[in-house]
Amino acid sequence: MCGIFGVISPTESRDSVLSVNIFKELMLKSESRGKDASGLALFKDDEILIFKSRSRGRKLLKSPLVTEELARLPRKRHSSQSAMLIGHTRMITHGDVSMSDNNQPCLSYGRFIVFHNGIIVNWREIGKQFDSIEIEGLSDTQIFCKLLEKNMKFGMSPTQSLKNSLNQIEGANNFVVIDTIDGNVNLFSSNGSLFVGYSSKFGHFLFGSERKIIERSGGSKIRNKVTQIPVGELINLEEMINDLRTDLNFNYSVGKLLPIKNISDPLHEIERESRESDLSSLKDFDMLNSSINYELIGELRRCTLCILPESFPKLTFNDQGICQLCSDHTQKELFGREKLKERLTSTNRSVLVPISGGRDSMFALHYVVKELNIPAVTYTYDWGFVSNSARENISKICGKLKVENILVAADIAKKRKNVRNNLRAWLDKPSVGMIPLLMAGDKQFLTFAETIRKENALTHSIFAMNQFEKTLFKSAYAGTNYKADARRFHGVSRLNRVKILFFYITNFLKNPKYLNSSLIDSAVGYLSFYLVHPNYIQIYDYIEWEEDKISEVLEREYSFNKSHESQNAWRSGDATSGFYNYLYLRFGGFTENDTFRSNQIRCGQITREVAMQRIALENQVQADMIVEYLKTLDFSVIDFYAKVKDWGRFGK
Repeated sequence: MCGIFGVISPTESRDSVLSVNIFKELMLKSESRGKDASGLALFKDDEILIFKSRSRGRKLLKSPLVTEELARLPRKRHSSQSAMLIGHTRMITHGDVSMSDNNQPCLSYGRFIVFHNGIIVNWREIGKQFDSIEIEGLSDTQIFCKLLEKNMKFGMSPTQSLKNSLNQIEGANNFVVIDTIDGNVNLFSSNGSLFVGYSSKFGHFLFGSERKIIERSGGSKIRNKVTQIPVGELINLEEMINDLRTDLNFNYSVGKLLPIKNISDPLHEIERESRESDLSSLKDFDMLNSSINYELIGELRRCTLCILPESFPKLTFNDQGICQLCSDHTQKELFGREKLKERLTSTNRSVLVPISGGRDSMFALHYVVKELNIPAVTYTYDWGFVSNSARENISKICGKLKVENILVAADIAKKRKNVRNNLRAWLDKPSVGMIPLLMAGDKQFLTFAETIRKENALTHSIFAMNQFEKTLFKSAYAGTNYKADARRFHGVSRLNRVKILFFYITNFLKNPKYLNSSLIDSAVGYLSFYLVHPNYIQIYDYIEWEEDKISEVLEREYSFNKSHESQNAWRSGDATSGFYNYLYLRFGGFTENDTFRSNQIRCGQITREVAMQRIALENQVQADMIVEYLKTLDFSVIDFYAKVKDWGRFGK
């Protein structure tokens, strides 16, 4: 998560204007990895200036204080010290953004400047070592700084302290740590998400979280001179550059004993917002937990083979009580492991594995890397509703497998505003067929995957959707028919795409509140999901999806986190699933879980009795997820419930 980047000019005849322009390029391109906060460190001859803001990087660059300091740098001069600018673009995982100390760069022991990208998954355990501080509300980077400080107090040398601290943390983490007393700049990557490059065109040295960011900054001649930081090694930047000096003609030196001047957020007044320690009142939880009529749901007639209820849209039953989907079902044959391996090893190149932090994509990555022994790069699209447990899962598996994770972080504040606008429109005129519009913002993950695959010259994208995930009821509520799509592994037919589009347009005209700032995002989401055909492989079209095996492997190898107390980890990476399944439960008396378990029954994976037992647990209202979702949108739980309490056949 987040983005680290920097530019260093040589000691001789440095061009500060050029350095600044390259740095701005790096920051703007690194915004793809985080737009929630930003920071930079400017190394001058006599001091180090640190700027941090809870605004995105491009706004920080335009702030008067930053603009003034960058403009003060002389265009060209001789100096015994390299010109250096290092920056950070943050995507929030842990740590309140309104607390300046949580935004980066962070300071430790009065001498270390710390830039961090990733998630320290054991930060809570480490934080318990410090009895004198309240760790809740602190970022995991702050915990690392406390650990670094503790090791220094035990008498370790700076390098020993840093190595010891890095050995104690878990997950996929990347650091740039500057020792302002010794003048050392240290780079570390546990999973390969840190790259360095040299621009032979401009004579500058660059580093960043992604190869493409460096290649596209500082001139086109940098393209063939980008290398990945060795995984698991603490790299001293000066030693690394000096090793290459004969080839690069680059003299490097960072000043020692430079004082640090930490400038307050130039765009905001820093105050920690007062927040309640709990998600909401107990009244909100009780209200949601008791708002579904499970007794009425229990009286529904269900298919005698699967468990789909009579309230399932457009579903018919024959004389034996068997539903249309069971009657029309034909077993799909998998292509097989050998066919998969043949496709992936034909070019002997790396593949892209998009991961959400959920169960199926994590196992896909495990299978590609560990079972097939194929090198992989991972990619995650974070649109603002990826759960923290999912982010920790990503850090765990990428750290353990030592694979790079390319992050595309949306403008999360904008995405959430769009969802909030659509939710308000939907509550004004509820239509169950329009519920998927609330998730339109995440559909661009397909488009970004194809872009990243091409940019990194990867052979295939390995997706992890399986045939049991088909939820035909969502499109059926929008007017589609089953026959065109039931026998497909994935996707919907052309005719049904047209029907869905017509349904959305009709509802937009009926409810003008949908014509808001989210309209472009919704249109792009439709195009990305229904019309884009990226070059991808669905791994579970080749190998069998086995729930117990997948869960056992992930829990044993990676300590997999489920996001909720229910035992179904299918949507564990999605912070929206508890909310929209609640709406489907109120209207139809069923959720995605009913379709998932029914698909398993048809394929002989579980019995009907087991499926009924599982949905009894899985379909319980996930009040904590609903409350958290609404609070993320700055939406009152009371106001939401007041709108829906009289809506839906199975609500009460």
